[in-house]
Amino acid sequence: ILASNGCTETIYHFLKVVHAASPSVNPTYFMSDFDGAQIQACHLAAADWAKLNAAKIAVILLCWWHCLHSWQQRFVISKYPEVWELLKKWIRMDVQSEFDAAWAKIQRIAPKDFVEYLRTYWMKPEVVAMWSAVHRRSRSIFEMCDTNMLVEAYHHVLKSKFLEAKRNRRLDHLLYVLVNKVSPYYESKQQRQEFGFEGEDCEVRKRKDIKKRAQDYTLADIERDGEDTFRVRSRSCPSKAYDVDVDAYHCTCIDFPLISYCKHLSAVQRLFPEKRDATAPTTPSLPTTLDLPPQDNEDLPPTLDVASVLQKGPARNPAIVLAERMEVLAARLRKCRRKELESLPALQEALDAMYLETDSSGVMPSAGYVAPNVSSGWKETEKAIVPGVKTKKRKVGDPAYGAGSSSGLKAKK
Repeated sequence: ILASNGCTETIYHFLKVVHAASPSVNPTYFMSDFDGAQIQACHLAAADWAKLNAAKIAVILLCWWHCLHSWQQRFVISKYPEVWELLKKWIRMDVQSEFDAAWAKIQRIAPKDFVEYLRTYWMKPEVVAMWSAVHRRSRSIFEMCDTNMLVEAYHHVLKSKFLEAKRNRRLDHLLYVLVNKVSPYYESKQQRQEFGFEGEDCEVRKRKDIKKRAQDYTLADIERDGEDTFRVRSRSCPSKAYDVDVDAYHCTCIDFPLISYCKHLSAVQRLFPEKRDATAPTTPSLPTTLDLPPQDNEDLPPTLDVASVLQKGPARNPAIVLAERMEVLAARLRKCRRKELESLPALQEALDAMYLETDSSGVMPSAGYVAPNVSSGWKETEKAIVPGVKTKKRKVGDPAYGAGSSSGLKAKK
């Protein structure tokens, strides 16, 4: 949002503009940090989107990081470490009975002021539905984000990398950076992800992990109920059992909705080969060719070789290409166990010649370099480099949720 006004009307107007520009976008979730203006604006926008698609109603969620950050400011963690550890588990409990039992324990061991704070602001039914994991079940693995810190991380990249850590005072400059630098960067990153150069996505990794964990199941863990139905005992809690329907390709465990696959279904397919579903989703692989419709790409052949596309591009600086090859060679030489190489003397002569031809400024260490004092630690080295600098005293609290501040800042005396 470009405006500095964060009231409900401004945020709601922004969401309406986004919807008008992209009418096909119909969000499933909104995530906020318990800001009243944001939540009210999201409620209004969700109602507008529901008029167009009554079957899909957006859900408003609260960021778990901001929830825990707010809670740790209401009491001193060092005085109540058991309460803090329980709170971090409580927010992630997805079973209603466990959630209620943890809340009862919190009321017994936590400070009375903090319990009253939770009961007043966080334990209302409509608020609990926004932050408790009990109400966040049946989501796919691509919907499992429980924090909006990713957006703040994007803002950090935008300000530090693309805006070069300089304060922006011109709207036209910001739009120029977004259109000509930010957008092409993330488009290229998305293409690399689609081609598999950024590694496997979370769905593929989850499927491999499921198949690996399913190897622990035996026939003694599975009871057949019918022709296509089975009951699989839980490995983590033997008193529980889950219903698996091979024909419907479904399981009653909480992990199944993530990728429509789980270790219980995988175990049944492995131990009962005749029940393997031939139409089950398979792991995607890296494409070697792209099938392009001739009518949409008249200048391109129907089949385009991916490798030829990736190799094409503007002519590169030979020195840069050589530097990259030398980096690969350096990695190989560190692993090489041979003491004598025939081409080594010639390479040494060529490197000596290139040392004389290239600029050495900014490469060699400064004259005032101080070696780290390993025996006494980093503090003496720091004093030798920057004398007179006093180190700040570390604040008490959880560094993961404190955001640089100590706990109990808003606690009553």
